[in-house]
Amino acid sequence: MTLTINPGTTINPGVTLAQPLAPIVSSGLIFNIDATIPASYTEPSFGYASFSGSNYLETATPLPTITGDFTIEAFVYLTNDPDAGWPCVFSYQGSGGDWDQNSTGLTISSSRVSVPGVNNAIEYSSAVPLNTWSHIAVVRQSGTITVYINGQTVATVNNSDQLGGSGFNALIGAFDFYYGTSNPPRYFWNGNITNLRVVNGTALYTGSTITPPTKPLTAVSGTVLLMLTADRGHLLTDSSSSNYTINNNGGVVWSNINSNYTGTTWTDTVSSNNVTLANGVTYNSARNGYFDFVAASMQYGTANSLTINNAFTAESWSKISFTMDTSAGASIITENYGPSNLVPTLGFISESGQLQGGFWQNSNSGWQNVGTLQPMREVWYHTVVTWDGTNLVYYVNGVLDTSVTSDRTAIPSGTGLEIGRRWDNQSNPNAYWDGSIAAVRVYNRPLTSNEVLANYNSRKSNYVYNNHYFLPVQTGGTDNTTYTAWVPANDATAATIPVGATVIAQPANGLLGGIYTVTANLANGQGGNNSGYRWVTVTGLLGHAQSGVYVVGSNQPFDVFW
Repeated sequence: MTLTINPGTTINPGVTLAQPLAPIVSSGLIFNIDATIPASYTEPSFGYASFSGSNYLETATPLPTITGDFTIEAFVYLTNDPDAGWPCVFSYQGSGGDWDQNSTGLTISSSRVSVPGVNNAIEYSSAVPLNTWSHIAVVRQSGTITVYINGQTVATVNNSDQLGGSGFNALIGAFDFYYGTSNPPRYFWNGNITNLRVVNGTALYTGSTITPPTKPLTAVSGTVLLMLTADRGHLLTDSSSSNYTINNNGGVVWSNINSNYTGTTWTDTVSSNNVTLANGVTYNSARNGYFDFVAASMQYGTANSLTINNAFTAESWSKISFTMDTSAGASIITENYGPSNLVPTLGFISESGQLQGGFWQNSNSGWQNVGTLQPMREVWYHTVVTWDGTNLVYYVNGVLDTSVTSDRTAIPSGTGLEIGRRWDNQSNPNAYWDGSIAAVRVYNRPLTSNEVLANYNSRKSNYVYNNHYFLPVQTGGTDNTTYTAWVPANDATAATIPVGATVIAQPANGLLGGIYTVTANLANGQGGNNSGYRWVTVTGLLGHAQSGVYVVGSNQPFDVFW
């Protein structure tokens, strides 16, 4: 069952699995901010723990005592080295301290390693390089410890001593200097670490050169600690069977290894017209990446205006939240208000709840806009507007929506681009986008309908579900988070709704919408439901369901996607 806004316009609320991405149309592309993973990027979709040079992670309890072979490895990125080779990737200190022969600890830094029974530290023949990702591994086999950086041996030392066993925790991103005394940790890592793995009992690598593994690392036999940092929700997750609790000391943060952004900069990949993000716009790694904008916090981005000579295409992937005011003119992209024109614009131009595209020409009767889409909440849309000097054409999800002809001229005013807010009235929070934006592209020519469809297809695997069903709700629980629908037992589509399917309840009767999941789909006569009917139950997802989405008994539909 397919939901349409206009004939042929399919609704696409989004999926969570990352898929390979095809290239987008490049001819005429003059602005491209895309939070999704570039098609040409060779790294897997993994995040990392980002260390500032003054913070670190720590296991809440000690790791096991290591008496034989072991492997400790990670992928690391060092941005600067104020401690001249001392910044630590991993430290498991035992008795003693410093780089001390009486210590029972192991410390791995950017240019040296300390091991029990050896006074001071063993320096590498070449250190971890700056500003690039490297694989580092420290391996002990039959009493010989070998350090590898990017597959090359940089140090070896004979050692068979016990590691740990003194009741001290492991640190990631710092050295536990005289752990347990009044001396705090030091030699902090300044950069990023991901896929840290500690294996007890096995030397995974041997020989003078090795082939570094590919991420993600797995919990092979003997793994006692595995920190993949794959996504924002797993910064402090140990993916080994040990399931150690990890404490965050000083605010180590998660980021994405593949995203086109750093800090408050969203990178324009074609012309370096980068977007500066303001007021806490946040990156989300789901669906291969997007940015969340909160209108109440007046979050937005800015960049320089573009050079357009009366022909353009503006394109985006976006969705709006349950609470967004669609009548206030918030835009995905527009120019700041100036003395002449606003070129280009995608947003709620008409202030009528329709998501449209177009431009404003001050000298010729103002707005020229087109589009009839009234978007569902929390549903992703690919919207495109093209202008060839005469025809203004609007597409939704790769399909023509509407078009108009005009004698106006679209030349930018040069006042700067706005991402996620209206061209004026910027002291009003309702003038700001409330929802998510994954990509914005501008071309200096009109794309053809086939090119629009090609760009839609290149990213739709991030956002498209294959099935949709309107589910009428007849009853609800007293907590307003569980609802039950009865549908005819012979409804073939309803019979295929899987447990776990996403349910989006649109706002109704002045109440907020919510995101739910299907928790039961019982056939005719099961679970005490009425004969001749199928019983489908939906339950609110923690943190998303809004109390009182519908008045119980109002028979309003939920939109089920799978």
